[in-house]
Amino acid sequence: MYCQRIKRIKYLTYAFSLVSMWDLYSDGGAAPNPGPGAYCAALYKEGVLVESAGGFLPKTTNNVAEYRGFLSGLRLMKDNCTSDDIIVAHLDSQLVLKQVTGEWKVKERSLQELCTQCTTISSAFSNLQMKWVKGHSGDIGNEYVDSVCTQLIRMSVNNKLGSDERTSDSDPDFEPDIETDNKRLYISCPFSEKDEVKAMGARWDPDKRKWWVSNDYINRIKFSKWIE
Repeated sequence: MYCQRIKRIKYLTYAFSLVSMWDLYSDGGAAPNPGPGAYCAALYKEGVLVESAGGFLPKTTNNVAEYRGFLSGLRLMKDNCTSDDIIVAHLDSQLVLKQVTGEWKVKERSLQELCTQCTTISSAFSNLQMKWVKGHSGDIGNEYVDSVCTQLIRMSVNNKLGSDERTSDSDPDFEPDIETDNKRLYISCPFSEKDEVKAMGARWDPDKRKWWVSNDYINRIKFSKWIE
């Protein structure tokens, strides 16, 4: 009996080591509500940011934007995770969490299709746990997606996004016309903020002695205050 327990423990330990650990964060909002809004999702693997996605919504509500953020995150999961990976989805929207899990009914028509899409994708992941996180509580992942949403809305107010006829609301693949070359984007970060940019996904270039990220639209938003 003792030997069997040891073998079972070894098997479970081996099986667990083959399963990846993921954390998904999502957020969305409108300012004012309803009004211009944005959403963002970020997927972390064992504490390291793997991929993020987001978009601008010219006219939306807080609830729709929150749903769009979570749906965007679920699509990141489809692209990066396997069905048996251990995933914790961190949401600061009680409404999205409880409607997707079936605890609350979806009364608003504008949310019904979004909820259906979310439940369809999430049901494919057997080890997905949805967890509520208090917004603006210092959680790095939540603060990250919140900051991207805030930057996108601020840019819309400054008419940097609103002039384009295409929007992420009508085209999921939309990215405003900001130049990207798929090369490194170097950022100027004071030493006191190095842990913050590292947690957001920046990497250190020992030759240039600078932090860098891939040069894409979302990173230009996320790291805007440090871009040279």
